[in-house]
Amino acid sequence: MNAKYIKNENGFALPLVLLIFIITFILATSILIFSHSRTRQEVDFGKDLQAIHFAEAGLHYFLEYLNNYDSDNPLDQIQQIRGFDGMTGDGDIRGIIVDADNEDENVGHYILRLEENGNRYTVTSTAWPGNEVPEGPSPSIRTIKATVSKKGFTDFLYFFNEPYTLTDVGNGNTIIDGPYHSNRTLDIVGAPIFNSPVTYAEGEFVIENSEADFTESGPPRRVEKISFPSLSVLEELRSVAFSDTFYDDLISLEDIPFVFTDDTRLFFWGSYVDISQKGEVNESENGDDNGSDNGDDNGTENGDDNGDNDNDDENDTGSGWLIWEMKNLPDQGVIYVDGDAYISGQTDKGVTIVATGNIYIVPVNPIDVDPPLDEKDLISWIGSADIDNKEMMGLIAGGGIRIMTEWHDGETIIMPPDGMEIQAVIFSFTQGFRNDGVLTFEGSIIQKQNELKMVDGQGFTNKYSHSSADTIPPPFFIEPANASYEIIRWKEIDFHLGF
Repeated sequence: MNAKYIKNENGFALPLVLLIFIITFILATSILIFSHSRTRQEVDFGKDLQAIHFAEAGLHYFLEYLNNYDSDNPLDQIQQIRGFDGMTGDGDIRGIIVDADNEDENVGHYILRLEENGNRYTVTSTAWPGNEVPEGPSPSIRTIKATVSKKGFTDFLYFFNEPYTLTDVGNGNTIIDGPYHSNRTLDIVGAPIFNSPVTYAEGEFVIENSEADFTESGPPRRVEKISFPSLSVLEELRSVAFSDTFYDDLISLEDIPFVFTDDTRLFFWGSYVDISQKGEVNESENGDDNGSDNGDDNGTENGDDNGDNDNDDENDTGSGWLIWEMKNLPDQGVIYVDGDAYISGQTDKGVTIVATGNIYIVPVNPIDVDPPLDEKDLISWIGSADIDNKEMMGLIAGGGIRIMTEWHDGETIIMPPDGMEIQAVIFSFTQGFRNDGVLTFEGSIIQKQNELKMVDGQGFTNKYSHSSADTIPPPFFIEPANASYEIIRWKEIDFHLGF
């Protein structure tokens, strides 16, 4: 009896069909859900990708504007930026991104926030696709933050305007930790190690008996020649310095501009400077002109004076010097000397010292009548107050720039036993920068011709490195005439403007 019912299949087909239908329905629904989710992910990813591209577009719109509308006040025509659509309540720039093939079709929006610091800008760019503003943060909103600046002389560790052969007499002791550029040919002897890009403007680079290491820098590249300015730009800096004044009731009842018409000694400390200026001295007692316009090293034939032939006599350190103590650094940041400048000390804000003659870097207080004879009085660190300081000291000389090793009366200056450390940006129009001793240097060296010593006479390696990327160039520092703005660096951030 039971066997009969078991073998009977009547009524079994319907449950089987229902089971197959349910399984098929579940599979179909899963496929539809997956397909829809995948499509939505692709759409979101596309919008997300568009947003970052539009943020980049906003940044490039600003770059385009700067290079087309550069002036004394580059932001005074900001409404000319591509896609300009007004300003936000926070003072940011609002703009529209149009389709490349149809300028009547809006495909996205951007907001730009600009922070100006000299000729450098920090730009924050937020963007999103579509015509509508998203309600609150969403994946389709992206923001990037970038630093925009002109390609300037301070972007190099070494810049040479005349032909120069880099000779590593130490065969491996010369390490170039910064961008290196020759405005002429590039000749290398020995085995220097380059850790940053190497460029030149003429001919082909020549390596003689050399094992130069370009592992980190990559091979040298030939680039467009960078315009080297003429001495006439010093007059522009003089005008800037003349606009700043200080007051001293002991000397004068009038404000005194930061323009000095003879040799001047400057001692910096923090936000202050002590100033000693040469007064009226009989010409027959004073000797030659010390700071001639041609930049020669005080009349010497080869410029090898080691900073000792100031030609000052006993009168120069007596009543012939006027002294102003503890003055605030100029607001504009420029001090101009029509003659030779002797500088020492440290600053905690940016300042540019301009001299029509030579600039002497002194490891002691140059205002002192007599040089110190004790090592504890020596100044081994000159320039910015500390290694983390972002505002640089600038030295611009019509002649050369020297580390002074002999005092004004010819007496030898004792040097710091571990050498000197200088953090500055140096520009020599007609000569170069020379050191005689152990030196650690951070910054930029721009010069007509090379006078650097990579290794001193006793075999000690001198260390030269470029300043970090986020340092601020000295105020009103000289720039190439053909420089254009470019993006120095950028990164994506989570903070979105307008949301």
